[in-house]
Amino acid sequence: MNLKLLEQPEIVLSPENIQRAWQEAQGQPNLRRATKNMVFSKRLLDKLFEVQPAHTKSISKNRMALVLGTAHGEIGATTDYFRAYTLEQIAKPIHFQNSLHNSTLGFLSIHYQLTGPTFAVSTLNENYFGALSAAKDSLLLKECDLAIALCIDWVPPEVIPWMKSSPYLTIAKGKIISLEETQE
Repeated sequence: MNLKLLEQPEIVLSPENIQRAWQEAQGQPNLRRATKNMVFSKRLLDKLFEVQPAHTKSISKNRMALVLGTAHGEIGATTDYFRAYTLEQIAKPIHFQNSLHNSTLGFLSIHYQLTGPTFAVSTLNENYFGALSAAKDSLLLKECDLAIALCIDWVPPEVIPWMKSSPYLTIAKGKIISLEETQE
């Protein structure tokens, strides 16, 4: 008996879809303190769950792995932190806390009640492939029965001039991966 990775089609959010997600999030109490990366990740995960294969719907949430790849993490929240501190001379802890890469991962885990393995992958390049690789490894190591790989990055327009070399200024894409036993 062999194992075969089953990859579902990749979902990519367009810049217009990303902007619409942010506009729709305004005024929603459960997203009141969410960063843009959190809102975009939630939109992407909603879309992935819409196309989740029927044979995987019965998988328990403690057997689902979530892998988030990001080059810049919550750079928008970090920018907000420094802006508020510069203008008001007050350090706002929520801005600093949300600037950490794992904040988005924790937000998604709590929001969707995912209690399986979670990983944040952050490299300068190829974060999506790093997230896919970690998701596949988690499956092959039998840490989970379904893995979700996401790559999310949003860079505030005022920061873009300092990040010319980055290929990931705004990106939101993801994929669901599962295993199938074969008789080959």
